[in-house]
Amino acid sequence: MSICHIHKVSPSVGPGRNRPVRPGSCRCESDRIGRLWPDGTRNGRYRHGMPCKKRAYRPKNLALLCRRFFAGMVKIGLDIGTGFVKCVCDHGSFRFPSLYTRRINGQWTDSVSEAVGDRAAKMLRTEGTTAISPIYRGRPQKQYQKQVEMLVKESLDRVYRTTHVPGLSKARVVVGLPYEAASYKNSLTKIICRDPRVQRCDVVAQAAGTLVVADKSTGIVVSIGQGTSEIVVIEDNKILDGRSLEWASEFITRKIGRFAHLDTSLLSRHRDVCARYAKALAENLAAEVTDVVSAHGYEREITVSGGGILIPRVRQELAARLKGFEIEVPEDPVMSNAAGLYRLAQ
Repeated sequence: MSICHIHKVSPSVGPGRNRPVRPGSCRCESDRIGRLWPDGTRNGRYRHGMPCKKRAYRPKNLALLCRRFFAGMVKIGLDIGTGFVKCVCDHGSFRFPSLYTRRINGQWTDSVSEAVGDRAAKMLRTEGTTAISPIYRGRPQKQYQKQVEMLVKESLDRVYRTTHVPGLSKARVVVGLPYEAASYKNSLTKIICRDPRVQRCDVVAQAAGTLVVADKSTGIVVSIGQGTSEIVVIEDNKILDGRSLEWASEFITRKIGRFAHLDTSLLSRHRDVCARYAKALAENLAAEVTDVVSAHGYEREITVSGGGILIPRVRQELAARLKGFEIEVPEDPVMSNAAGLYRLAQ
């Protein structure tokens, strides 16, 4: 939508109330009448069909208008992954398991305990606990919308406790999804916007956040998550192509245990298992990366993020199969997507 110059004409009062409007001129009250929207338009309308040249808003002011519109809002970058929810806000970052648990509290009561995140992980150790992963392959499951809402609420609760802002302050959230999960965009937006604290929610391809953190506008990102591995091609901050692969961290961690990804010490104690399956993971990822690079003709440089790159032997095996490629890994590959999404929220 192009920027329009819409305004309301001043009331017909005073000495000039019967004076005809000359072509190219108007009597407007742009400073006082009409609400200014981020795109530079006002909620007024033409009376005489002539734009106000005196009060014209040009595209160069759009960024400033947007900054003013979102000033004072809580900015949040949210990456709701299969294994963990990662969040970056104005005053820090945190993560917790993408996990929901439900427990019946014994035979003498009908009460049921529910929890998400860290509390849910602790409940796994008790008897009678049922565990659910509401996010599968990076996608929120339709039958678990309530559980996904609880994950979102837990994230916002932590953000508002961390930032010490008034409860009435609204939030702008930028959340990520796998490249091939675009069909879940509307449903995830509705879930997040059900929280009254959220003023606006934008959904983007989650791997794009890593390139933002690397201060690049063009490149190829490989994000090895728990549920999927993302290969995304970005040019001038526009996503050209991508793939969501099932070859991800879960391929290795499941060989150790269902919830092995929650305890990194388990991975260290089972280095032999990690090394064995890291070869298969690296072979499949390297083949897909080579195919994407050859299709788009980019320089042989990729940025790799995601917790999967930290699993023992994965980085070494991937580098061995991508000889000739320059592999760049962010300082914190687990949080890099969320950190980039936070920058987009600003």
